[in-house]
Amino acid sequence: MPKEPEIDEFLEKGLKQMHSAEKQTIDALEILAKRAKLPELKQLFTQHQEESKKQLERVEQALQILKRSEPKGALEKGREVVEEASGLKFAMKNSAMDEIIDEGKEYIKHWGDTQLGDLALITAAQKVECYEITSYKNLMWIAEQSGHKDIAALLLASLNEEKHAIDVLNTALTHLRLPVKARV
Repeated sequence: MPKEPEIDEFLEKGLKQMHSAEKQTIDALEILAKRAKLPELKQLFTQHQEESKKQLERVEQALQILKRSEPKGALEKGREVVEEASGLKFAMKNSAMDEIIDEGKEYIKHWGDTQLGDLALITAAQKVECYEITSYKNLMWIAEQSGHKDIAALLLASLNEEKHAIDVLNTALTHLRLPVKARV
């Protein structure tokens, strides 16, 4: 019978996925900021890129805390290591975020140079934010349930920033003036 996984392993995997997701988001936000036509949207993407860098640091802090709470070597046992950051080893590639970002690139490719360009950027960014909000909510709950209150607090700070970002994107969406053809 297979061994039951430990909750800390589950939390670690989720944190590593978010580490990858935040790195991907930071890169994507740079592209979004360059492509945005509305100055407010450029500013929003640039500001959220800075927040995402802080979120990446929080995920790294959470992994450091988790690593300190485990017996030596428990978190690295049997895992392929492909990257090191802040003295921690990260092996996760976030395929879900890859897909979301690829979908956003398709929106931008198809509509980015048209009057719908900013709509395409907002749509792409909203999908990323929804994924991050869901991920941070789940990880925060797992951290709380497993007694990692310090990790939960770090994740709550990132969750609140993500919620604020989607609120701002929703507001930006309401200010867009889109070309509408008359229907007969």
